[in-house]
Amino acid sequence: MDKRGLSGVIITVLIILISIAAIFIVWQVLKPSLKEAASGVNLNKITVDLELKRYSYQPNNPTPGNYPFNITVIRNPGDGELSLVKVTVENETTSAVYDFDASGLVEMGEKKLTVPSTIANATKVTITPVVKTASGSSEGGIADTYVLRDVPTSSTPTCSPNWQCTSWSPNPCTAGQTQTRTCTDANSCDTTSGKPAESQSCQVSCTPNWQCTSWSVCSGGQQTRTCTDANSCDTTSGKPAESQSCTISVVPTDYFAYWKFDSIFGSTQTVDKKGKNNLSINDWGTNVQYNPASSCVSNTNCFKYKENGDSFVDKASINSASKVYALSFWINPTNFSKQKRNVLSYFYSGGPSLYSGFEVYNQTLWVRGGTDQSDSNSLSAPITNNTWTHIVFNYDANGFGYLYINGALITSKGIYTSSYSNPNAITTGSNWNYFSQYWPAFSGALDELMIYNRTLSTSEIQALYTADYSTM
Repeated sequence: MDKRGLSGVIITVLIILISIAAIFIVWQVLKPSLKEAASGVNLNKITVDLELKRYSYQPNNPTPGNYPFNITVIRNPGDGELSLVKVTVENETTSAVYDFDASGLVEMGEKKLTVPSTIANATKVTITPVVKTASGSSEGGIADTYVLRDVPTSSTPTCSPNWQCTSWSPNPCTAGQTQTRTCTDANSCDTTSGKPAESQSCQVSCTPNWQCTSWSVCSGGQQTRTCTDANSCDTTSGKPAESQSCTISVVPTDYFAYWKFDSIFGSTQTVDKKGKNNLSINDWGTNVQYNPASSCVSNTNCFKYKENGDSFVDKASINSASKVYALSFWINPTNFSKQKRNVLSYFYSGGPSLYSGFEVYNQTLWVRGGTDQSDSNSLSAPITNNTWTHIVFNYDANGFGYLYINGALITSKGIYTSSYSNPNAITTGSNWNYFSQYWPAFSGALDELMIYNRTLSTSEIQALYTADYSTM
């Protein structure tokens, strides 16, 4: 063999070996880098384009609580075996996730998904791929998000509850029982908004029976009273007014006689301001005497009577021929007896059958008249011991007596039946000299006695109650 040809072959072989060795060396150097680079390539990730198609609700048959819509998922080129697509639906307060089988979705393919969303007023839809791996399944990152800015709120179905209730049971019912019923929403709106009550206490029919006190004395242009419901119906329906405007009348000065009991003549008479009906005084200084001015109504003198005393102050033949009259006076009892004690008698020369009298006993003021002077045929009202109390007694032409205490009407009754044609007379304290029986005087004081030949109005009576007697 030619040595020259042999050396060319050897050189060629050596070059080949050197190249192989070089390739091996380069491979060994690059292999770690290539593996690292290869491991950084995630072939499982996909890119999904999302298109939202508005869902049309059935206008005549809304389904509250269900808000489905359609989306189309498009798979772009990329390796990996896609198994699921997760669809997340969100609104401002909540979210929900729905899984869809995507094993048949190939590269460049698309799939229409109907999302059975229960989220009202959705604001965002997100899709996430799930791919198969050697160890199972792996969820990729968010592939695409669609903000539903073009979906108007009006596309969300609205629902107005239509509450329908059964009748109350039991019916009828009695106080203390409970009635129940069942209320359901015919529109099934899945809400309790506006739901009527399903239980209640039994309501028993109640009609108020308003009872009012007398009007108070007029003060500051106003009168008041208290009205209460005797049936306790717990309602103000039909309640009468408890205040009213008023005007105080001027104290009536057309009295027939007026005794202030603040002066006497020679221990025998007390003065009538009219100057013609001075009252005679019996037993002055013993059983009848002055009360200190500071203890009287007008801060001037008044008369004080000793209980059981036979003292009296009287005037026969006052000569008032009127069948209608009014008496006004102040009384301050200092001791209540269990026996009748006379305060004031206004009677007629015809005898006891023509009599009206004021008595005190058992913490009560009594007004009697006629032949029947029993308690059942008399007017009465409680009065307070050691307290000045204003009394007015009206007698009208119909034979009715009206008793006022401290400006307010307390009671009235028809108690007189006799004729009044004879001259009248009046006595305070005991009245033994006009009757066969003896009625001793009460224990206490009298002041400001007036007689009128007419009845007084309510405003006049209140004016007498609030008057300043020191100026009269």
